Amino acid sequence: MQINFTPSKYQWDIFAFVQNGSGHGVVEAVAGSGKTTTIVLATQLTKPTDKVAFVAFNRHIARELQERAPSHVHVSTLNSLGNSNIHNAWRNVRFDADKLKAIMANHMTNGYDGSVRRLVSLCKANLLEPTIPNLDYISDRWDIDVDDGNRDQVFELAATVYHESIQQTNVIDYDDQIHFPATGRVGCEKFDVLFCDEGQDLNRAQIQLVLRSITDGGRIVVVGDTWQAIYGFRGADTLAMLNVTEALNATTLPLSICYRCPLKHVKQAQQLVPQIEAREDAPEGVLDDIPRDKLAEMVKPGNMVLCRTNAPLVPPALNLIRQGIKAVIIGRDIGKRLMVLLRKVQKATGAFSLDETLWELEGYANREVGKLYQADKAMKAQSLRDRVETILALSDGCQSIGDLQSKVGVVFSDNKQGIAFSTVHKAKGLEADRVFILEPQLMPHPKASKPWQREEEKHILYVAWTRAKAERYDVR
Repeated sequence: MQINFTPSKYQWDIFAFVQNGSGHGVVEAVAGSGKTTTIVLATQLTKPTDKVAFVAFNRHIARELQERAPSHVHVSTLNSLGNSNIHNAWRNVRFDADKLKAIMANHMTNGYDGSVRRLVSLCKANLLEPTIPNLDYISDRWDIDVDDGNRDQVFELAATVYHESIQQTNVIDYDDQIHFPATGRVGCEKFDVLFCDEGQDLNRAQIQLVLRSITDGGRIVVVGDTWQAIYGFRGADTLAMLNVTEALNATTLPLSICYRCPLKHVKQAQQLVPQIEAREDAPEGVLDDIPRDKLAEMVKPGNMVLCRTNAPLVPPALNLIRQGIKAVIIGRDIGKRLMVLLRKVQKATGAFSLDETLWELEGYANREVGKLYQADKAMKAQSLRDRVETILALSDGCQSIGDLQSKVGVVFSDNKQGIAFSTVHKAKGLEADRVFILEPQLMPHPKASKPWQREEEKHILYVAWTRAKAERYDVR
């Protein structure tokens, strides 16, 4: 094993477990603990004669790991692994990311295409049949736009599309790549040792795919951070690490030293995660409050500006752009969803001009937010309100819907150059020397009322607190 640094006691324990231990392992890694480096080194301790796999959460991480892992280790994403299983079982299978869209073309969706796709996708991710109770749970849990007046119609359509989708095996989409092998529709390639990164972000179907992918007597090593489980809104199982540990009867191995954050930041993070430790030579760091009017003069290229929600990010980002300073809000997909909401209201009301559409949008939001609060869905109401406020902030200075769409395309990007504005969700996995947090009172979000919401809000706060390598400022 080639090491150009002195491993910590926790890393030595992990290396020893992989090389000489037995059974399955779950590595609980704190933020900034060098988990990817640790687990790549651990793969070097596997036998070249063993069949070894390393499954990553996305293609970017998989490409990075491919360059660093030993040649006998098969590196792929979970989707790629599932895709291979399907093609090994069935011939003449074609991939189409818009498979559900093609199926829905044969049905009257009345503008609920996006909602139906989300319902079907989350049924597959959670291994749930599309029954009325399950769909009602999913629409509430994952903030899916289902108007009460059309609820039954949308649920019926979602069930129809789900069943047509799983019956159609000559065409597959991303969800099928996981769902078909996870449910046993196709067999899984087996490995003697399987490493899995970002375990906290796995959904139930992905967990099953991992469990089905080892030989009898094979070993699984899952690496993740329970306290960075904040992708529940995307279908991830917020108890994934616990569920994997229990399902495997796994040995838990800590990785508790944070190499990213300075001492002040780590001490604050210990309020939430007592086991996080600062490295021996960690600098003191800066942890301070600044008034809002100081942000523009203090923030510099390469810095990151975070917020729990999107709307507060827009005015300062636009202010910098108007000054000719490169700034983006991370998340091209967020911009697309904003325009989908606006177009939906425009189509439903027959509005023509931008001003008229915005007027109708506010009326729609007021009605829907009232209904959601009455239905005890406060976080869903806040999510809708945030989208509407983001659209209204972006519309300032626009003369038409085309102008607004062009601005959305400029402001929302996946390119992180310049000054990166981001929700905390989008910033997970990112870091910067200097981080500014807007509206810090929104974490934990005051409208989080359900137990799982309150728990996830603590995780979001932890992620926000552990992004900075030197300085962090709460903008008040």
